[in-house]
Amino acid sequence: MAKLKLTANAIAAHSSSNLCTNGQQVRILVADDEAGFREMLCDALSERGYDVLAVANGDQALAELRRRTFHLVVTDLLMPDRDGIEIIRAIGAQFPQTKIIAVSGGGIHNAIDLLGMAESLGAGRILAKPIHLNRLLATIESLLEFAPPHSLEGAQ
Repeated sequence: MAKLKLTANAIAAHSSSNLCTNGQQVRILVADDEAGFREMLCDALSERGYDVLAVANGDQALAELRRRTFHLVVTDLLMPDRDGIEIIRAIGAQFPQTKIIAVSGGGIHNAIDLLGMAESLGAGRILAKPIHLNRLLATIESLLEFAPPHSLEGAQ
């Protein structure tokens, strides 16, 4: 069962543009092994006007990061193959212009400890599951406004 809480007018409540300062659409990569969460988040972000790609694990996330440029990555911390902590480390080393939101339900670990570690490694924002959609959208917009997205000129 997905841990993203949807509200009736969550999409409509946010009206700011989802274009970069250069007029290009903001690209977001969602990495989460929970299919229901991934699909709901992708649908909500796509309806909101973002260019969204979703993957089910850390290996797929790193492969996509090498193929395309993303403004933002929303990553779960507990996933098979490579976990979110490894993704955050790789982004910091290889794609430092990409912003990161780390999410976690905690699993067998304490979510607060994992999210704190993610933040110390470079996640711009951290959120514990379940995530209210309005809060996630506001967090995305806040993070992208705090540090304007880089240009995707020349990106595939």
